[in-house]
Amino acid sequence: MQNAPTKEYLKELISINSRLDSIGMKCEKFLIDRGYHAYAQTKARLGHDFGEFNSFDLPHKTIATRAGIGWIGKSALLITKKYGSALRLSSVLTDAPLNIGQPTLESKCGKCMDCKNACTGGAISGKEWNYKIYRNNFYDDKNVKNMH
Repeated sequence: MQNAPTKEYLKELISINSRLDSIGMKCEKFLIDRGYHAYAQTKARLGHDFGEFNSFDLPHKTIATRAGIGWIGKSALLITKKYGSALRLSSVLTDAPLNIGQPTLESKCGKCMDCKNACTGGAISGKEWNYKIYRNNFYDDKNVKNMH
């Protein structure tokens, strides 16, 4: 078993990230053209250094939880009622008056352990997320089991 993304996966990942960056920049321009402040958090602007906690200062997932879009699952992925974890994110910060949902401050996973049981690398601890804890307190992608 290969313990790395396939070439096809990486090609698609780069393509999707490029499209997300493009959409974010168009959204930023749209808002600025209408007199609002806006900042698209694109891959190019954020760079490639994820820091000690494998995260940026203001991650897309944090923005999504504060906007009430979903919660962080035990798998460290954003989870929504409609799409589960099948999402790719980008974010645009703005002062435009937008409708938002209620911030989500804790997990809605409950006793479910499907992702933990499916994770052959052992990265998922099973501990539930809440807005006060770092990703590394419930998800460890640094010391995963050898999957060969």
